[in-house]
Amino acid sequence: MLKAFLRLTVLVCFSSSILAQALTSNSETFKNKPALVTREGPEVLGRDSYVFESILDRMLGLKDPQAKTVGVARLADLIWRYDQTRGKALFQQALDLVPTDTSDKTKAKSIRRLRQKIVVLIAKNDSVWAKRLIDDAAATESENDSQNNIAVAEGLAKDDPEAAFDFAKRSLQQRLDPSFISLLLQWRAINENQANQLFLRAVSLVAQQPGSSVGDFVLLGTYLFTSPNVDDPTSIVLTRVGNVGLANITKQRPGVGVDLIQAYLAVAVAMVSRPVADPRERQVAYAFGQLLAPKVQAYSPNLLPQLSAAMTVLSGTVPSELRQESAFENFKKTRPDDFELMAKAEKLSDTNARDITYLDVVFHAWIRRDFQTARLAADRISQEPVVSSLRTLNDFGEGAVVLARRDGYAPAETIASRLPVGIERSVLFLGISQQAEAAADREAAMRAVTLAIQGADSISDSRKPFLLLATAGQLARFDPAAAASVRSAAITAFNKQDDLELQKVSWDRQVEVGPLVEKFPIAIKGVDFDFSSAFSAAANGSLDEMLGAASEIRNEPLKAQAFVEIAKRVFNGIKDAPQTERVLRVEEDGIRKSASKSVMPDYPGEAVKEKKQGIAVTELQYNGKGDVTDVKVVESPAPSIASAVTDAVKQWKFKPTTVKGEPVSVRGKLTFYFVIDSEGKSRVNNPKQFQ
Repeated sequence: MLKAFLRLTVLVCFSSSILAQALTSNSETFKNKPALVTREGPEVLGRDSYVFESILDRMLGLKDPQAKTVGVARLADLIWRYDQTRGKALFQQALDLVPTDTSDKTKAKSIRRLRQKIVVLIAKNDSVWAKRLIDDAAATESENDSQNNIAVAEGLAKDDPEAAFDFAKRSLQQRLDPSFISLLLQWRAINENQANQLFLRAVSLVAQQPGSSVGDFVLLGTYLFTSPNVDDPTSIVLTRVGNVGLANITKQRPGVGVDLIQAYLAVAVAMVSRPVADPRERQVAYAFGQLLAPKVQAYSPNLLPQLSAAMTVLSGTVPSELRQESAFENFKKTRPDDFELMAKAEKLSDTNARDITYLDVVFHAWIRRDFQTARLAADRISQEPVVSSLRTLNDFGEGAVVLARRDGYAPAETIASRLPVGIERSVLFLGISQQAEAAADREAAMRAVTLAIQGADSISDSRKPFLLLATAGQLARFDPAAAASVRSAAITAFNKQDDLELQKVSWDRQVEVGPLVEKFPIAIKGVDFDFSSAFSAAANGSLDEMLGAASEIRNEPLKAQAFVEIAKRVFNGIKDAPQTERVLRVEEDGIRKSASKSVMPDYPGEAVKEKKQGIAVTELQYNGKGDVTDVKVVESPAPSIASAVTDAVKQWKFKPTTVKGEPVSVRGKLTFYFVIDSEGKSRVNNPKQFQ
């Protein structure tokens, strides 16, 4: 049992490690490793640079190719801020580690995803390089440039929305990829105005591509419409009609602008009207037309004659059953009221059928946090084990809701105390401990985390080690010695689990009645079971102690994550190096004369199409080494032109500048003219005096 781990007197001792040897002044192990430096000046880590080298050596020693590759890339991401040269070298090393054998389709897909992860991390630090990698991969026709741009946009969305938006736009250069729809729905929560811009770009792209898939365009419509049976703003419901399936676009989403709907309908009617050779595509187009009719009537009645003519043509080419009104019944179905469902269930003679209906009611009420209805339906189920599980879930759900309220940990503790020992009880007590600790109620926090650990100890599946590690992280806030013991127990538990089971760990409680399976999420707001977050919170020892703990983990993907978290601790103690170089402002003539490498901006295709032309002015700064450190566009005829100028200027290189033998940073402006002539040909010019 783990009770012994909570004794305040427990001390965890580790034998001396390679790292401990490396930190001694006479160490030979890493003496030839380069020290970490800032881009502008002195070494910032001192001996701790050897800690990083030790972590890197161990990462490179991993046998799992994916764990090693992603791990090296994440270390490159960490070091980039302090040493771009080293960061770039490590990113390149990670790219070189990506397997090249794509003969097997499954393996090829895995390799593409692995490479995407690296490109996402590169994009955080050097968007120009990331774009070049995406374009190079697309040029070989080995990878989908749209999917790669979308992956980067998703990866940057949280930390760098503007850069992410740029990659999202790039994903629409050639084609509309179905995965773009998911990104678009997520983007609405980040920046609705930008999401609307992306939507209109996608609509315009489809309008220019005669071969675009009708089904994909229906999917794009889920940005405006959804199923009447869901409330999730990111949900997409596929509904069958005849022999084809379509995204349900029956109900208009709240707050959608009429201009967006009209733009979508114009292209939609044009797609339904075009000749289609493929029989299945004709069926999809006909079904789409039926869904469009009421929307066209409401928002774009001028399109009705065109739509009607198209449907007349299509009706003669699709199966007769698809032309029946009954074929579209699935789009009209709405979920009955819970009490209506229970009333119907009571009249059923089949016990199993009744139980299935009651479980369906329990789940939907539980998701809505209507625990009174959920309890009422659960108690009508005839199978006692199912009833017992649902009672526990209802109490857990109520406890989670109570805990979410301010100062709710005391009443939540009462609810948690009546739960049976197990996953729900343990997770709820962990949440209670966090809230009590935040309220400075140390006694309640300690009591709750103790009970959370006891609950975790009773679990035998793959959730146990993650839960133990999370409790160790919480315990580390007020009892580091006990936390170290629980962390050790978590690592032991990880090592007893099958690697595959650790990959597919689920925090849902699955309840089954006959063919119906419902999954109830075991989640508390603020409680995170992500391995990296939990290990970081539990990493309360010395660096060599933590490296020793990470080395004990058998599962290599988790071990790699632990190494990265230790490296983060190394870098977290570093403050940005002070600016030691003088900044010298010069005129554009001086900037251009000192350039050793210049790159002219591309003229973006969309800007040419929209006939955007004029002057673009950027202010840049380069350091004493001649590397560009800052670029800001101060004037531009279009956002896409500003982006093109920024990408180009970042690639410029300059002759190192010194004043009295001391390196200085130089700041100044560059000007470019974007011109479209009378024949529609575009070009980018330097000002006449610099041509």
